Amino acid sequence: MKTLYLSYGNIPARWAHTVQMMKMAEALSQLVGDFRLVTQCTWQALFKKPFDYFEWYGIQRPFKIVRLPTLPPQTGPIIESESTEFLRFIRWTAVYARLSRIQLVYTRQARAANLCTRLGLRVIFETHMEPGHAYLPYFFAVKDSSKLIGVVTISQRLKDFYLEQGVPEEKVLVAPSAANPEQFKLNLTAAALRKELELPLEGPMVVYCGHLYPNRGVEEMLEAARRLPDVHFVLVGGTPEDTAFWREQTCGEPNIRLTGFVPNQQVPLYLCAGDALLMPYSARVHTAGWMSPLKLFDYMAAGRPIIASDLPVFRMTLEHGRNAWLVEPDSGEALAAGIRHVLDNPELAARLAQEAAQDVREHTWLKRSRTILERFAPEALRG
Repeated sequence: MKTLYLSYGNIPARWAHTVQMMKMAEALSQLVGDFRLVTQCTWQALFKKPFDYFEWYGIQRPFKIVRLPTLPPQTGPIIESESTEFLRFIRWTAVYARLSRIQLVYTRQARAANLCTRLGLRVIFETHMEPGHAYLPYFFAVKDSSKLIGVVTISQRLKDFYLEQGVPEEKVLVAPSAANPEQFKLNLTAAALRKELELPLEGPMVVYCGHLYPNRGVEEMLEAARRLPDVHFVLVGGTPEDTAFWREQTCGEPNIRLTGFVPNQQVPLYLCAGDALLMPYSARVHTAGWMSPLKLFDYMAAGRPIIASDLPVFRMTLEHGRNAWLVEPDSGEALAAGIRHVLDNPELAARLAQEAAQDVREHTWLKRSRTILERFAPEALRG
């Protein structure tokens, strides 16, 4: 079945949603016979060597990427908005889908789901949009269409919200985020990885990977680092502005390192170089009730003990003392105590890591994609 992933159009980019789209596209491409992902570019880019999307995102099984020249010269990728370029991209992609006789469209764009559905294309819409999101009306306008064959979301709480808004229950599927464990099958020891990445070679090291936005626990990690001067803290990710801001806050403390953004293909190297992995989300983060962070499943696949905030949404996947060590959120003291406890108890650390690595086998991108297709478009699956 000819299947198209209609992206946000801003691939390549540094945002987590583009990582999620590329991982899903890689998995879907293994399950359907004729697959392509569509993004946008400038006319000039068509005459240059294509960007290596697969290396950037750590894609192990390449698939077809179609670039539509909908951006003006000297313009970078555009995030979903009311911009002329973005709307042009959606329309051109819908036309491309019709001309290419696409039989199934998968997208996370509300406006794209709306347009493709109205044009008679069968659509599976994945939505992480919370109540009040500005683009929800575009989706709700076509929620009862027979062409909207499925709605995929990442948590039960979001599913309940969509059901309350009148989306038919048979159309909604909860599918948490996932990981690709194969990315973490490295041939280097943690010591060798530290040397390759120019990280500290001596002493315990904990790693955080993700953006440095408010309520991601950066303040708590810095406080924990000050309480644990013998432990190296490596924070991977962040915009140049956020990285510069937090570097100023560290006051040159020797056990704190901020790497800034790294391509997704390098993330497994940093995670596997650590002795433990940190996920200290604040209870105040606005997504706390329904999120399904990519880092959670990557952490599990890395085979390192996870120390995370004790939030109800994490307890859907993590169990304190079995596959993770959960600590009070918004407390640098509690985070430091959790880190010390895990590092000082190697048998516990090994057990937490082993159980998490075992559990994540049920949360791979390939299994997630297969579950979605089996539910909404079983005819798309290869025989």
